[in-house]
Amino acid sequence: MNTKLICLVLCAVALSASAFTCNSKSVGLKFLQIPNNGGSVATCSGTPQCISITGTYNGSPVAYKGCFQDYTDNVESYISRPELLKPNTCAANKLQVANNAMTPVTLCSCSLSNCN
Repeated sequence: MNTKLICLVLCAVALSASAFTCNSKSVGLKFLQIPNNGGSVATCSGTPQCISITGTYNGSPVAYKGCFQDYTDNVESYISRPELLKPNTCAANKLQVANNAMTPVTLCSCSLSNCN
């Protein structure tokens, strides 16, 4: 019975990992104030609010997988990217990757169940 339980847990982990595989969809990160667009953003297949971010910010590496809680930009309207504007219900565990006074950007971590 323990062997079956271990297998079920491993299978669940494998399914969760595969469900969160991101498609390659790189966009510039200048709007995140990451110099020289030094990174990429990928949206996950079928889940526009799930996101993977890699890059460098203030000399530190940025590597994040999660989802946007909310992203609005009233100053630079050309940043209107539908894949980044999907709100979700993540209210806790917010991770602020970068911001300035005009265009704050806040990401939040969330469980996969909130990203579908």
